[in-house]
Amino acid sequence: MESEKSDGEEISSATAQRLFQDVMADINVEMAELQHEIELFTPEEQAWINDQAVINLKDVQKTVAFARRKDMEHTTKYQKMLLEQKRKALKTFKKRLEQNTRYNPGRVAKSRAAETAYPSDDEIEVLHEKVVKKKKSKKK
Repeated sequence: MESEKSDGEEISSATAQRLFQDVMADINVEMAELQHEIELFTPEEQAWINDQAVINLKDVQKTVAFARRKDMEHTTKYQKMLLEQKRKALKTFKKRLEQNTRYNPGRVAKSRAAETAYPSDDEIEVLHEKVVKKKKSKKK
């Protein structure tokens, strides 16, 4: 009886190992495709996407206990999580391009690129002229 049990465990262990390798191969293929898609952007854009993926990963590690364990880095669950965080960063970047929104990955704040609160050079000159005129009129 025990010999049958151990044979069954070996088969299931070998099957589990094969399944693990298949899943990891699929994840690696998806990660390579995603990395290829990211490489189509400029180096600055690639850096932003990678920085955002790291920020996403740190957020997950804060909330999910298994993600903080070093021995979990070689599991399929962890690798899938890494893949999803990269996808999320790429999706955020594409949305940013569509909306023309400027993001700082280190902050939550976002602002429209076309709607900055800073005055243009022409507006600064006009404001400066108004201030100079007011100062001259007060001196009289």
